Amino acid sequence: VTDATVRKADAIVRSDPDVETVFSASGTTLNLRGTTTSLTPHLGSLTVRLKENRRRSTQEVIGDIQRKLGQGLVGARAVATPFDLVAQIIAGGNQNVEVDLFGSDLE
Repeated sequence: VTDATVRKADAIVRSDPDVETVFSASGTTLNLRGTTTSLTPHLGSLTVRLKENRRRSTQEVIGDIQRKLGQGLVGARAVATPFDLVAQIIAGGNQNVEVDLFGSDLE
């Protein structure tokens, strides 16, 4: 169930014209924030790289992605936040998006 939900979230996010790439993981807390790799069957995450030459701001893209995920993922809670490890460390700013998915383990 979690994997299917993460795949659906991945497809929703990839459909945004301002998204360059998506890295997704299901059943684990593994993501680019460097958190643990423990098995958590009811969690998933997506790390999203936005196109550099886009029309909308990061916040506008996040709002749109959050709305689409809220409409498209029944029974799951998706939280989209700005995140860019390199920009955070070097410049103190964000240019990319992290999406965390939460829900019950339905299996």
